[in-house]
Amino acid sequence: MNNLPIEQWIKSRSKVILLVFLLLYLILALLSFDTKLSTGGDDSWYLLAAKKFLDGISFPTWHGSLYPIVLSPLVAIMGINVPAFKLLSVFFIALEILLLAAIWRKRIPPFIWFFTIGLAALSFQMIHYSSTTYSEPFFLLIQALVFFSFYQVDQLDINQTPSREILLKLFFFSFCCFLLSITRNIGYAAILAGLFYFLVKGQFKKSVLIFLFFLVLTVSFFIYKKLVWQVDSLGVEGQLNHVLYKDFYHPSKGNESFIGLLKRFWENSELYISKHLLKFYGFKSLMSTKTSALTTILLYLLFFGALWQGFKTRKHLLFIAFYLGISMGGTFITQQTAWDQERLVLIYLPLITVLIGTFLYDLIDKNLKAPKLTIFLFVLAIGSMSINAIHTTSKLELATIKRNFSKDPFSAYTPDWNNYLKMCRWASSNLPEKTKIACRKPNIASIYGKGNFAGIYKIPHHTPDSVLQFFQQRNIDYIIVGSLRRIPSKNTGAVITTVRHTLQILLHKYPYILEPIYQIGHSEHAVLFKIHPEEEQLPVDQLINRLKAGLYVAPRNSYAMFLLAQLYAGSKDYKNGIKWINKALKIEAKERLYIELRATINWERQAYSEAMNDFKLLVKQQPENIIYWNNLTACAQKLDLPEARKYLKTVNQLKNNNKL
Repeated sequence: MNNLPIEQWIKSRSKVILLVFLLLYLILALLSFDTKLSTGGDDSWYLLAAKKFLDGISFPTWHGSLYPIVLSPLVAIMGINVPAFKLLSVFFIALEILLLAAIWRKRIPPFIWFFTIGLAALSFQMIHYSSTTYSEPFFLLIQALVFFSFYQVDQLDINQTPSREILLKLFFFSFCCFLLSITRNIGYAAILAGLFYFLVKGQFKKSVLIFLFFLVLTVSFFIYKKLVWQVDSLGVEGQLNHVLYKDFYHPSKGNESFIGLLKRFWENSELYISKHLLKFYGFKSLMSTKTSALTTILLYLLFFGALWQGFKTRKHLLFIAFYLGISMGGTFITQQTAWDQERLVLIYLPLITVLIGTFLYDLIDKNLKAPKLTIFLFVLAIGSMSINAIHTTSKLELATIKRNFSKDPFSAYTPDWNNYLKMCRWASSNLPEKTKIACRKPNIASIYGKGNFAGIYKIPHHTPDSVLQFFQQRNIDYIIVGSLRRIPSKNTGAVITTVRHTLQILLHKYPYILEPIYQIGHSEHAVLFKIHPEEEQLPVDQLINRLKAGLYVAPRNSYAMFLLAQLYAGSKDYKNGIKWINKALKIEAKERLYIELRATINWERQAYSEAMNDFKLLVKQQPENIIYWNNLTACAQKLDLPEARKYLKTVNQLKNNNKL
C-alpha cells in the first residue's frame, strides 16, 4: 500500500489533514457541548474533590488524585464553574490529538496514522466525553504523554555512563508514568509495561533507572500525603479491597473465587470487546446490548497476532501490546460486570487502533500482498469515521444548544432529575446551614444544591436499629427520597430504590420516624423527610401524617396501615379506619390483630353483619377465646339471628370449662 497514491497523499499533506481533523473535532465538540453534569456522579466527585483539596478538607484518593489536584487552582479562581471545566476537557482531547499525531506520524503506516487521528477526532464517544468532567479526557492526554516520552527513551543507548540529557529523558518517562498512576489506579500499567518491555529487550540499566525514578516519585508523594494530609495509603488499597467482592453493593455475599474471577474476566471481555469496541468503530448500533463470544475470540487472536508482530518486526509497538494487555486485563478482572461502562475502555481506543490496525495492514500488504484488500481496509476505515461523524451530528439538537444558555440549570434534565435537583437546592436553602441531608446521589446534589449531602449508595444495614445507628453516627437529620428512573430514557414506573429500601428496614420497627417536610413535582416527585429517632407524644393528626409519610416510602407496611386504622378509629373516623385496615388485610389476610381491629370498627359503626363475619374468622383461629365468642353472640343478637343461641351456648360451655 506504500506505493498507492493515497499513501503518498497522506504523507505529503499530514499537517493539513491534522488541522482539518482538529477543526472538525472542535466544531463537533462545541456543537455537542452540554453544560449539565451527568447523573452518574463520578464527574461531580472530581469537582468536589478539587474543592475539598483546595479548602484543606481532604486529599482525593478514591478515583485518583491528580485530576482533582489539577482542577483545584481553577476552582480557586472560578469556583465550581461546570461549563468552564467541561471546556477544559475539550482542550485536553485537542492536545491529545496533537500528541498522537506527532507520536505516530513516522512510526506507523500513513493510512493507519490517518485512521487513528481521524477516529480520535470524530469518535462519537470521544466527543461525548469531551463534554464532561470525567477524568477520561485528562487521562487520555497523560497517556499520550507517556507514549511520547517512551519513544524518546526507547531510542537511547546507555551502555556507557548515562549523560545528564539521557537521565532527564528517563526521568521524564518515569514522571509521566507516575502521573498516569495517580490519575487512575489502572495507570500503574504504564510503568509495569515499560519495565517489562526493557527487560525483554535486555536493557536492564534502563529498567533499573526508570524503576528508581518512579520509586522516588511514588515515595515522595506518599510522604507528602502522610505529612500534610495524614493519608497513609498509596491510594489503591481501598479499591483493591473491593475487587474480590462478588457484589460491590452487597459485601455480605462474600468474595469471588478464582473460577469466579476467570468468569468475570471473560464476561467483561465480551462486554467491552465485542460490544463497546465495535460501537466505537461504528460497526454496531449504539443501542445494541448483544455480545459475541466469536467476535471476542477473533479480536483476541488479532491482539496476539499483533503481539507476535511486535516481537518479530515492529518492536516499537511491543510497548503498546504490553500496556494494553496489563491495563485491559486488569480492568476485566477488577470491574464488576454489572457496571458495564464504555469509558473504562474508551481510553484505549487510539492504542487499539494503532496496534491492530498496523497488524492488519502488514498482514494484508506485506504477507498476503493483496492490494484490493488494502483498499477495502481503507474504505472500511473511512466508513468507520463517517459513521461516527453521522452519530455525532444526528444527536445535535438546537434545544440542547439553547439550554446551554438557559438560566435554569435543571431544564436539560428529565422530570425525575429536575425534581430531585430542585429538592436538593430547596433543602440546602431552607434548612439550617450545617444540616446533613442523606440522598442517593450526593455529589451532583452538593454541586447544584450547595449543601451538606451524605450518600446512601447501598443498603447500609439490614436491621432497624443498625440503620438508625447509621444515621445517628453520621448526624443525618434529613433525607431526600427521589423518583430517579431505573431506565433513564423513559418513565416506566421503576425507580432506583436504595434509599427507599434502607428506610423500609427502619420503618419496620419505627413507623412514626419520618416527618414529611416538602415535596416537589406532581409526578416523579422528590420528597424531603425529617428523621425523628426519638418517640414523641404528638397530636393524632401529626401521628397520622408521619404514618402516611412512612407509607409513601414503604407502601406495603401493613403494620403502619394497622396503626393508621387505630388512630382513625380512635377519632371516630370509621370510614378511614375501615379503608386502612382493609389495605392492611390485603397484605396480611390472616393477621389476627388486624381482623380484630376491623371487627371492632365495624361494631362501633354498627355494621354488625361485617363485624360478625370478622368474629367468625377470629373464633376459627382461637376457638377457645371467650371474648370472641361473646362478641360473635352480640353481633348475632343485634341482627336478631337464631345463631345467637348457639353462640351463647358455646360461651357458657367455655366458661364452665374454665371453672373446671
